[in-house]
Amino acid sequence: MSQSHRLRTGYKFGLRVPNTVQEALEIDKERGDTFWQDAINKEMSNVRIAFDIRSEKNALPGYQRIPHQLIFEIKMDFTRKARLVAGGHKTAPPTDLTYSSVVSRESVRIAFLAAALNDVDIVAADVGNAYLNAVTKEKVYIVTGPEFGPLEQGKIAVIVRALYRLKSSGAMLRSHFAGNLRDMGFTSSLGDPDVWLREATKSDGSEYYEYILVYVDDLLIVSHEPNKILHILEHHFKYRLKDVGPPKRYLGATIEKVNVERFGKLKYNNKITTPLPKDYHPELDTSEFLDDENIEVYQSYMGILRWGVELGRIDLAQSCSLMARYSNAPRRDHLDKVLGIFAYVKKHLQSRLVFDYRARNWSKIRWLEHDWSDFYPDAFECVPTNAPKPRGKAMQINMFCDASHATDLITRRSTTGIIIFLHTRSVVFEKTKYYRDVYF
Repeated sequence: MSQSHRLRTGYKFGLRVPNTVQEALEIDKERGDTFWQDAINKEMSNVRIAFDIRSEKNALPGYQRIPHQLIFEIKMDFTRKARLVAGGHKTAPPTDLTYSSVVSRESVRIAFLAAALNDVDIVAADVGNAYLNAVTKEKVYIVTGPEFGPLEQGKIAVIVRALYRLKSSGAMLRSHFAGNLRDMGFTSSLGDPDVWLREATKSDGSEYYEYILVYVDDLLIVSHEPNKILHILEHHFKYRLKDVGPPKRYLGATIEKVNVERFGKLKYNNKITTPLPKDYHPELDTSEFLDDENIEVYQSYMGILRWGVELGRIDLAQSCSLMARYSNAPRRDHLDKVLGIFAYVKKHLQSRLVFDYRARNWSKIRWLEHDWSDFYPDAFECVPTNAPKPRGKAMQINMFCDASHATDLITRRSTTGIIIFLHTRSVVFEKTKYYRDVYF
């Protein structure tokens, strides 16, 4: 594949992206505008709170000097963006824990279903300059550059807030925000620590749990009174919230509220009915191996498809799992088949995952009774003793399981797939622990 698929180094959307402040100002001068200067001014205005600028000129005892840099970016709407980051890679590993978790996609799916089931609102919000709300324990400083302006350039600035790219910043933000949520009466879920719940009662007397789901600086609020929660976050805890409203896009997925009956009338292109050809066996492929450049392309395409699965394209799960096995050494026909998956996606753009709150009716199913006591004599249901008390409408749990025995004609591996539904909404699918190779 030629170089035509790549963007020129230093360009995005055909526009030049600077690497330094001086280069950014030169681009503005060449174009006759102030887009990059405005982006720098906006970022420095927001980030100024992270620094304690000192009058000393010598190195501070007990503190480590680290580099810093302005990172420049062009967003989808051509807005110029600048981000000041610290050279955290130069610091020694902190003694405290630096891990910071985020809410899982499964929890997000369950939250949307809970909102539909209990007829409450969902509001999304983005915390502006989120990291700067938390203090840092790291003893580091920088020497200010031209982005600080001529009056403060060349001075020592101690970093006092959780600046981006410090090793502990993610953990400090999470700890800070967790403390605020506890003050509001929310409790971290035992199943997902980034799902926060609080008992609530609607005006009609019905009880349920309201939730706040946290993905770094992206919030999802499930409540019948989300504005009260937003008011406390903004006015009491002084968070600067942006893009507040019903979620239209979340983590790359498009969100919309629709009538469920509509989906029986969608039109599909029936010429491409499956992501991969029927009975396709990539392990039997003998075409030539791809060169290094096209291996990178293959891996990039697989990353795009994998993210599509994460967002809900369950119809791609098996195909992506199969083709991802060859990411290290793909062949020409493997790449062609991956491109065929994209053709399938293009012809099925109306596919949706519906958070349908209606339960399945199993009353007419004749279930077969099986006695497994000989195989699992000590089996029992583990019911947690510390689970929160049930509130809101009950959810029906359904599961589908299937296996393809010895489907790999070379290794004789078998593939097992499990889908767990809440009502009719698939919640867990194509995860390593649920969808994996099984050896017999």
